[in-house]
Amino acid sequence: MRTLYLVRHAETAWNVDMRYQGQTDIPLNDAGRKQAGELRARIERRKVLFDPTLTAVITSDLSRARESAEIAFLVPGREHILEPGLRELSYGKFEGLSREEIKHNHAEEFARFSRDQSFVIEGGEARATGRTRAIEAIERALRTLPHGNVVAMTHGGIIRQLLLHTFQDGELPTHIGFGNMSIHSIHIDEQGWTYAGSI
Repeated sequence: MRTLYLVRHAETAWNVDMRYQGQTDIPLNDAGRKQAGELRARIERRKVLFDPTLTAVITSDLSRARESAEIAFLVPGREHILEPGLRELSYGKFEGLSREEIKHNHAEEFARFSRDQSFVIEGGEARATGRTRAIEAIERALRTLPHGNVVAMTHGGIIRQLLLHTFQDGELPTHIGFGNMSIHSIHIDEQGWTYAGSI
């Protein structure tokens, strides 16, 4: 059995403004850098996560994820692997807009996007497509890396999709949160993916 840790990046200015970021490359703000440092301090007692022989780190290639990984998980002797498959969902023309702006100006499209995993926003991608590429990225890492543990620094939309895959496409439990620097662990073996809880 191997353990996958899904970590959401730290805070950006667009998180504060509640704007859809998608694949727009918004950097961390100062509060986000502090969050990443605080997470490192909180989990440092989990020595396995900081042992480069036991745990690998893969990260979305967007800067907010890369920097979060560097602050929270970088240790001597371990290079983080950039994985474009872990990029956030592409929200197309929704990117840069708040949920309220989207609901006001693109109500019909927003409603379809909210209920239909296969719906594609203009200039974006379907959530189902994002799920497939993220699963492929994780499976590629598990095939090529010998480590028993893999930390994947990624984004809220992608983490939701990976957890939906874990829960067999059912509803996610209401207690599961997706705040900046949240961590969810998944056990992976021949039987599939099993949710192991948050840290």
